[in-house]
Formats: sequence, C-alpha cells, structure tokens
Amino acid sequence: MIDSFPFSDEVVNSLTEAYAVKVVDIAKEHTGKGLMFTDILQEGNLALFFALKEFNDYVKTNPDKKISKHFSDSESNAEDKYKLFENHLEKEIIAGINAALDEASAIDDFAKDFATKANLLDELSVKLSEGKDTPPTIAELAKASGMTEDEVERIMKMSLDALNTII
Repeated sequence: MIDSFPFSDEVVNSLTEAYAVKVVDIAKEHTGKGLMFTDILQEGNLALFFALKEFNDYVKTNPDKKISKHFSDSESNAEDKYKLFENHLEKEIIAGINAALDEASAIDDFAKDFATKANLLDELSVKLSEGKDTPPTIAELAKASGMTEDEVERIMKMSLDALNTII
C-alpha cells in the first residue's frame, strides 16, 4: 500500500483505519497524564490523519523530489519502507498526544496559579478590611499581594464572572 505515491484518499482512509490499533496502544501509554483516555485517543487519531495527509501533500507537491532513499530507491525492500513509514507515523502520533498533554498541563497550571492568586486576594481583602467600614482598594490589594493593579483587577473580574455563571 505504501509503494505508490501519492496516496489516494481511499488509501489514506485505509491507513488511518489500519493504524487505529496502534493509536489505541500509544494512547494507553499516555493515560493518567492529565487528559481523559478518549481525548488522548482523539488527539492520536488526529495526529495520525494529519501525518498521513502532510506526507501525501508533500509527495503531491514535490513529485520530482525523492522522499528518502528508503521510500524512493527501488533497491530498498518493502520491509524497510514499511518500518520507516511506521516509525514516522508512530513518532507523529506520540508528538500529537504530547502536544495535547502539554497544552492541558499549561491550562491546568494557569488555573492553579489563578486560584492561588484569587485565594490570596480574598484572604488579604478580609485582613485589610478588619476594623474598617469599607473594603480595601485595588491599590491596597496590589501593594499587599505584590501584584500589579491591572492583575488584581483582572483576577477580581474573572472571579466575579465565574461566580455569575454559577448563580
């Protein structure tokens, strides 16, 4: 199947289906790292599809260029071509899954940082309000927290927005 370039859409679809088990195996290795299994699986399938499509598009737009000596040299045996191609797809699947995990981790880190800062502002607000009839100003909260006034305002606004969606 990989001996004829470029691949037809039917071949790309067949290869995507044929590698589904490989994607499941790779996805299983990445469970418990911040995404649900179904999300990891979806990212792996997308990575596989895009790797096949990117490879195919390259072949279509560069018909005179050799893909690699393993893919274009008629003396290379089919097993070598298959292994090289399979390794390429596996690397792309893993890279796609890792990119999704990295993105989820960054979002999680942002959420933890936000929660920590929001809790700090809440504690400082209570502390700075003690013995006063008015809540502390944004400038007072910024000074006490070590944050900028803009950051304090942004966190307060996001906290209020979150509360409004609950209510």
